[in-house]
Amino acid sequence: MYGVGSAGNIQTDRYFFKMNSSTGTATLLNHLGFETFQDACSCPVQVALLNRVSQRIGYRCTELSFEITLINKTNRILSGLLLENNFPEGLSIISVSELPFEGVLNYQSRRLSIRDLVLPIGNYQFTVQVAAAENSSIQTYENQVMLSGAALQQLFGKATMLSDDPETLVFNDPTSFGLEQLSVNFGQDELFICAGRTITLQPQVEGANLRYRWSTGNEDPAIVVNEPGRYEVELITGCETANGSVEVNYEEIDLSLGEDIEAEFGELLEIKPSVISETPINYYQWHSNSSFTNYCVSCPNLKVALEENTTFTLEIETETGCRTRAEVSILLKGFSVYVPDAFSPNGDGVNDFFLFAKYSRLPGESVSSV
Repeated sequence: MYGVGSAGNIQTDRYFFKMNSSTGTATLLNHLGFETFQDACSCPVQVALLNRVSQRIGYRCTELSFEITLINKTNRILSGLLLENNFPEGLSIISVSELPFEGVLNYQSRRLSIRDLVLPIGNYQFTVQVAAAENSSIQTYENQVMLSGAALQQLFGKATMLSDDPETLVFNDPTSFGLEQLSVNFGQDELFICAGRTITLQPQVEGANLRYRWSTGNEDPAIVVNEPGRYEVELITGCETANGSVEVNYEEIDLSLGEDIEAEFGELLEIKPSVISETPINYYQWHSNSSFTNYCVSCPNLKVALEENTTFTLEIETETGCRTRAEVSILLKGFSVYVPDAFSPNGDGVNDFFLFAKYSRLPGESVSSV
């Protein structure tokens, strides 16, 4: 009996065990890593072939890396296998990493083969580095590895299997990637920065072997700036160049809660802030200088019914991290309560008595005649 188990985190710590059903002991065969075909419902008698590309978009005169993974979860070493991979026209193999298993490696131009491959039980990877030629077509490509041999025929009834792209939901599909015209794209023409803060500038571009030349003299893929201005960058491959720029400006942000408010005791009020900002507001925080807490502290608008004078402060933060604050005071109006000064204590049961009860929550009451 065979199974997949873990002594720790099942998401990262997976092992292939051989279990003795008579003694109940388990023998560790191999560390599997986090890959496909490793859930408890999968049959352990499996061979998997995966082909993962380093990036989905490449450019002429740059390199792409393909990680080829072979997984053997059968109960035997598989020998006499043949692995073949023919890359599309316009791509050429420049290097292959050291093989983690036995086999005779041969590659030339865009064709790779490993003959007499011996696949032990476990999970094994090697990497193929390819270069896109200057005359490569701008299009979408597909690449699929083929594994064949009598050992597969004995196990599965067919002598050939094709690789799967592990980053898609489709089973046994070829690995797709594309070559595009080199260009510079920052996502938007204008970016905003807060005074005293920094912003990172980096073109939205994938690809190894790209060189960068910024107007600041920097040659890193990304630069950090703290001043407004126009920043230019040149991208360089072995056969193409592309230029682009982005404008960085200080973000203008203004917040007002209006004039102080006079309100009646217990009157329901709604305060709607006036905000001017270049980017969306993603943070609201209300504070008060009183013990009153019956309000939403993170809502854009403030709804309150007060029983005492209170000052509210609103702090906001924009998408770029710029902050500002404003405050408004709500002052309760003074008011008078009038009571009758005439009644008829004649014992007829009508207007014989009048009682004036003090309302304890009203501060500063006084009684006087008018």
